[in-house]
Amino acid sequence: MKRLPRTRSWIDVANLLLAGLLICLPSFFASAGEAATWNAYFVAGLIGFNSGLALLGAPAWEEWTNVLLGLWVSASPWLFHFQAQTGSTWSFALLGCAVAACAAAQLWLAYRGPSSAQSGLSAGTSAS
Repeated sequence: MKRLPRTRSWIDVANLLLAGLLICLPSFFASAGEAATWNAYFVAGLIGFNSGLALLGAPAWEEWTNVLLGLWVSASPWLFHFQAQTGSTWSFALLGCAVAACAAAQLWLAYRGPSSAQSGLSAGTSAS
């Protein structure tokens, strides 16, 4: 499994901050319901855990799961039936898209990005 270069860790920090914001969202929109609240806490914990592992230089599966978790957060208003509440729907949808976009950007930079030829060097392999 390919390890992502540590030079891109600011994206993982951004995902960690987004997970913290996701934990706060149910407090801002208390009318979303108990299931939506527990979903936000659980998914935020998973996103934060994955981002922490990615900061430690773990393989790329954390980024793939963060893409899926971000899409799950975006779909949560419809899955948990609080789409009638415009503020919480937009917040969950935008936050989920931001998490998925950060993880996708990290994957793009690791596999096809402009410095992918040098990413092998940053992982500890020699140039010769």
